[in-house]
Amino acid sequence: MYTNTHRGFSLVETLVAITVLILAVIVPMRVATQSVKTATLSREQFTATYLAQEGIEYMIALRDDDALDGGDTWSWYDDISSSCKNSGVGCSVEPTDESIVSCTSDNCLLYVDEDRSSGAYYTHSSSAGDASPYTRTIVLEETTSDEEVLVTSTVSWTSSYVEDTVSIVEKTVLFNLYE
Repeated sequence: MYTNTHRGFSLVETLVAITVLILAVIVPMRVATQSVKTATLSREQFTATYLAQEGIEYMIALRDDDALDGGDTWSWYDDISSSCKNSGVGCSVEPTDESIVSCTSDNCLLYVDEDRSSGAYYTHSSSAGDASPYTRTIVLEETTSDEEVLVTSTVSWTSSYVEDTVSIVEKTVLFNLYE
């Protein structure tokens, strides 16, 4: 009688082993890819939040500098372009010289100054460097009181991981503290 002493794997066992190995490789790679996408979107949101807050802080600085200069403490608001006030158009602040930039089609786009030769990493000057994905728009709205202004700073961008435009909105109310 003949007995087979050579033992091997059947075709079904081989296919099951290959399937298990493929799943063991693909699932962690999928998780790692999703983690990179989430981290990138989080970084973009963090940057946008910083830029929106920076816009509000510039408006606070305008108010405070006006008071420190000894002038009428509410004249900073009167001096700002009408495109910034009570409209959907808005404006922004050029970080290098703290000037007000009226927003039109694309001039509220922020540019990246890698070497910070302009004094800021993000600037509205197209000569500073490459265009960033971010636009910053600041709108000032008078409230029911003559002594306060609602400041809304919106930073929008197009992310490669989200289909629509993403926006971060920061708001604060500025009071006439010095009169």
